[in-house]
Amino acid sequence: MNAITQAGLRAAKADKFEKILDEARDAARLAVAEASKKFPEMAGACGFAWVRIDGTEGLARHCRKMRNSEVASDPRFRNEYNRRYGNKGYPNGWQFWNPGDHMGQRVDIKEAGAAAFRDVLANYGIRADSGSRLD
Repeated sequence: MNAITQAGLRAAKADKFEKILDEARDAARLAVAEASKKFPEMAGACGFAWVRIDGTEGLARHCRKMRNSEVASDPRFRNEYNRRYGNKGYPNGWQFWNPGDHMGQRVDIKEAGAAAFRDVLANYGIRADSGSRLD
């Protein structure tokens, strides 16, 4: 395989992963919007929600590469890259915190976003687990 073909395959994989992330984020935001109608923000438990995937998964490798890019190291873009591409999970894996970008505290709403994000990843054969905890 020549270098041009390899570069083309890498670009195609990167495009595929970007589309998966876009679709997962859109689904999570939609789920957050729906859950916000169902659950009042001021009545309920506060907490966090996340999605974790295997750190050796192709999507995790793509996200790690993007997080380590020159643009991501610029302080002006660091927070955006952290939200979009996630970070190292503890104790292992790769995680996406608050994938629905809910700016409130209600854990039920954050869980809905995480579940939708996880389900889109599952549709692409990416094993993902969602979790949450109370604050």
